Amino acid sequence: MTIKPSDLSKALLNKGFRKVSGGDHDYYFYFDEDENKTKIRTKISRGSHGKKQMGEGMVNIIREQMRFDKKEQLMQFVECKFTIEDYRSMVNAKNLK
Repeated sequence: MTIKPSDLSKALLNKGFRKVSGGDHDYYFYFDEDENKTKIRTKISRGSHGKKQMGEGMVNIIREQMRFDKKEQLMQFVECKFTIEDYRSMVNAKNLK
């Protein structure tokens, strides 16, 4: 499974993450429904935005950082089949705030 960096960035920003640019990376921090910063974060290399796809290894790292159990969940998140409400419910159920 591969993901376009621009598609991931767009999905993150639409689902409770905020971007902070620094150095060679864009960092994304998840804020809950009460606007509290959580311990969930990920990053995308700025150099990868020019690439067509992120490889399997990077997809797995991002899946772990976002606390998804399966890669399919991350893919659904990027494809907007996993909504912000779904993500919030998962975060709350796992007590990840």
